[in-house]
Amino acid sequence: MNKRNGPLRGLATIAWLGLMAGCLYDAGDRCSKNQVYDDKSESCVCPASAPPLGSGCVPCEANDTRAACQTGPEGFGVTCASDADCAGHEASHCETLQANVCVVANCQTTPDSCTGGQGCCDLHSLGIPLTLCLPPGQCPAH
Repeated sequence: MNKRNGPLRGLATIAWLGLMAGCLYDAGDRCSKNQVYDDKSESCVCPASAPPLGSGCVPCEANDTRAACQTGPEGFGVTCASDADCAGHEASHCETLQANVCVVANCQTTPDSCTGGQGCCDLHSLGIPLTLCLPPGQCPAH
């Protein structure tokens, strides 16, 4: 064995192990800053509390003027599994396609009847006979 290569070989091994540790996959931290993983779509999405802005998700702040940060209908954004979880709220429909939150259903697109900076999303083009009030950028039909 060449004694001069021993220390270099050791350094190369340590460097290689360091590089491999940086490439390990962490299922608990797979999304970018302020994003959450959505199991149904198997993708990272912006939560309602941090709507899309530019190329990222930016949390709403006090007095935020962005439409997506404005207060929507009463009950909007409440976590749900079915319409029963939204009963008694103005947002009485459980949106189960992406976020599993209470939203307003059967809105009018023209003129748009949604409030709180939301827009009426027509899902008919996806084969779903329904319209929902959703925050900007959240309509899967666009």
